Amino acid sequence: MILAAILAMMLATSAARPLPSGPHHGVATWYGEPFHGRTMAVGAVYDQHDPATVAVPLWPSTTVPVIPLGTHFVVCAHRCIAVEARDTCPGCRAEPLHLDLSRAAFAAIEARHEDGVVSIVAILP
Repeated sequence: MILAAILAMMLATSAARPLPSGPHHGVATWYGEPFHGRTMAVGAVYDQHDPATVAVPLWPSTTVPVIPLGTHFVVCAHRCIAVEARDTCPGCRAEPLHLDLSRAAFAAIEARHEDGVVSIVAILP
């Protein structure tokens, strides 16, 4: 059942139009517990301490462009880091762009954790 849901999410995301290359402005939040240790959309186990993990909006539509799973790209706020789209975020929007970073990735781009939201630029290859 879980595998079928993961496959459905991956197919829905892969059927959507990818965001074009270049910079895309938006916001980032972070996720940690209780997701730490759970299986992500790509099949790997989520580690909130991995600074390369980002969850992208799940948008099962061909009208709104998305970031496909497996995409490597750069996210910048106060600092820039390289990340990979490894999970989906059903609560994140594709327009305007909203990414959900691992706890470590969020800490790497934004030193302050008070409000948990930061303006970002995602630079896609």
